[in-house]
Amino acid sequence: MNPELQKLLALQELDREIFRLRSELGRYPALRETRLSDLDRTRRELDQARKENVDLEKRIRDEERQVLEWRASLGKLNAQQMRVKTQKEYDALTHEMEDLRRKISEADDQGLRILEEEEAIASKIAELETTLATKETTCREEVERLEEREKEKSAELVAFESRRTEQAAVVEPALLHRYGRLSETHRGTCVAPVQDGNCGGCFVRVIPSRMQEMTRDESIAECDHCHRFLYLP
Repeated sequence: MNPELQKLLALQELDREIFRLRSELGRYPALRETRLSDLDRTRRELDQARKENVDLEKRIRDEERQVLEWRASLGKLNAQQMRVKTQKEYDALTHEMEDLRRKISEADDQGLRILEEEEAIASKIAELETTLATKETTCREEVERLEEREKEKSAELVAFESRRTEQAAVVEPALLHRYGRLSETHRGTCVAPVQDGNCGGCFVRVIPSRMQEMTRDESIAECDHCHRFLYLP
């Protein structure tokens, strides 16, 4: 094989590793964001549950205050009823007192339902608090692992990029330029083997004269279709 082609093959292997590492590193921010988003979602659920609980407590206080007011009114009406002089006044107060008793009864029923809701919310809050504590620990550990892996991959990338710079320096400049142009469209496959008489990159048949050229000497041949550099394995 032509020595310059061997250099290009070595460069291509380094480029593949660099591309792989950059792709992996590009995924780490999204992986961290996924972990943190799940944690934030649980925090929001907990905040919402706590807000609902506060609202329920306010409703309970409002209901209790209203019932106390109705009971006080009921007591006043009862005392007033004892002093009326006509049946009409007595019946009117009776009707008003019955209406207050109905409202108090409905408020008591509503209060029980609110208490049940409060118990359910309290249970939900306790569950979410436990879930959040677990997720915070897990998330912290996972993010630390991701950051450690990211550092390792970054160090690998720096090492490969350094080796790539050294390898590119030994390639003939004009050839390196052609390789760079090919990399724009054929990343990682600029140098392809001939397989069963076909280009290993585009799989188009290599013309006989090109095959003879490659067999006869060590000149650098290229595919007439995709222009990749070709070599015989």
